[in-house]
Order: sequence, then structure tokens, then C-alpha cells
Amino acid sequence: MSGPFGPQAAGRADPGRLAARARSFGTDAAGYDLARPSYPEALVDDLLDGGAPSVLDVGCGTGKAARLLAGRGAKVLGVEAEERMTAVARRYGIDVEVARFEDWEPAGRRFSLVTAGQAWHWVDPDLGPRKAADLLEDGGRLALFWNLRERPAAEIVGVFEAVYARHAPELAGSAMALGAPAESRGLEGHLDLLAATGRFEDGEARRYHWVKDYDAASWRALLATQSDHRLLEASRRERLLDAAAGAVEGLGGRLEVDYVTLALLAERLPDPDGAAGTAIMGP
Repeated sequence: MSGPFGPQAAGRADPGRLAARARSFGTDAAGYDLARPSYPEALVDDLLDGGAPSVLDVGCGTGKAARLLAGRGAKVLGVEAEERMTAVARRYGIDVEVARFEDWEPAGRRFSLVTAGQAWHWVDPDLGPRKAADLLEDGGRLALFWNLRERPAAEIVGVFEAVYARHAPELAGSAMALGAPAESRGLEGHLDLLAATGRFEDGEARRYHWVKDYDAASWRALLATQSDHRLLEASRRERLLDAAAGAVEGLGGRLEVDYVTLALLAERLPDPDGAAGTAIMGP
């Protein structure tokens, strides 16, 4: 994984570079859609527990999460700043409005569920939680989730560390994930930011474990979607990706990756006056 994983990391990062990394996903939106993993069915079960709600999917990208929810009968509206990603989501039948979440105008709409898959770490950590609360009906839920890679065996890590040391030493941390436990600790800081608004009940973290197999080509394609990789000079990036694919071939042509999907769930508290909003899906 790559990106400013927790609130503290986001606060320290250079805003211009973060914006460039966020925009980089659109340079190959179709490739992103094909290469990035989806989400486990157990997560969808939990999100839709109690029925198929009206959903706002923040940073919906190519619609990875939105399609799973819509396929279960939920009414999903996506918000996505990158128009090339939006075009892919719309081809799958997802209704998407183009805007940064912080700038998006809801026009009075409220929802029973607000989701953000692989996206909330790009949202302003002060404005985002307050805006999400404004958009949720009383008792509605905010669900933030990420796919994290578990750190593999030391010998596998060593193979990829050698590849990055040669071709992109500044991305050495991307050779393999930091490890899901380390990333989880950073991301769980978002629960503190939600609680600080006074508008969410104490949230909870849930984890879903699953496994995905990659061959050399699919591993190369996945790395090509990572924002820090995409900002490398093109020829240098291609050499790195080729070498990473070659490393998989050297490991027998197959890489089994243990994933954990971390979901942060928080329920919106009722408005002080007791007036509940109505979740609607139109202007």
C-alpha cells in the first residue's frame, strides 16, 4: 500500500506532492480498475446489515466498493475528484458526481451510510469527519476501509528489497508493505478524529483476512497503480516494474499475498434537537 496512512502522516506530508499522488491514479484508470483488489464479501455483509441503505461513496474511484454495494440493492451515489476514474465507474452503472469531497455540494441530501474505500487518508482530517456527520441521518454509519498487505516471509522481503535498492531506493518501504499491524495503528487514528467532533459514537475497528494469488504480470500491474510508483520518471518506473515482475518469476512465478481489510465503523449520534434527517438520493 502507499499513501499518507494515518492522520499524523497526512499532517506532515507536503500538500502539493499529496495532490500529485492523488491525481496520478487517473493516468491509467482502466489499469487501476483491473489491478487493484476488491473487498471481501464479509465486509459488504456488515455494511449492509439490516438492509440496503442509501450510500454516499466518498472517493469512489472506479467504483470498486460502490459496485459491491449496488449489487446488493443499495442506492449508491459516488463522489470522485478524478474524472478519468469517474468515467470507469459510470461504465459500470454507478452514479458519480465529480468533486473533491471537501468541496462537494450535497444540495440537502442525506444518507444512511457514508463509505470510503482506500480513500479517506486523502480527505482533510479536520473537515472530513464534520462533513460526513452533516451528510448522515441520525443513526447512520460512516465506514472507512482499506486493504492492507501483511508482511511476507523474510526471504521474500529480501528479494524485493534488493530490487528497490537497485532501481528506486527512495521507495524501499514500498518493496513490501510495512505490515498490516503497523498500518492499522496509523489508520485507527481516524477514529479519534471522528470522536473529537462529538457527533459520532465510539467507533470500532474490524478486520477481515483473506488471500490473493499474483503471478508476475498481475503483481507488476498492481505496483503500477501505486501513487508513489506512478510519480517516478517513466523509464525508471518501467525498469523497476520489470525487475519486480522478474523477482516473482524467480520465486516460482507465484506470489501469495495475505491481506487484511481494516474497516473503521462509527455511528452518527442524533442531532441535539432530536430531528432526524431523511436519506434521499436526488437533488
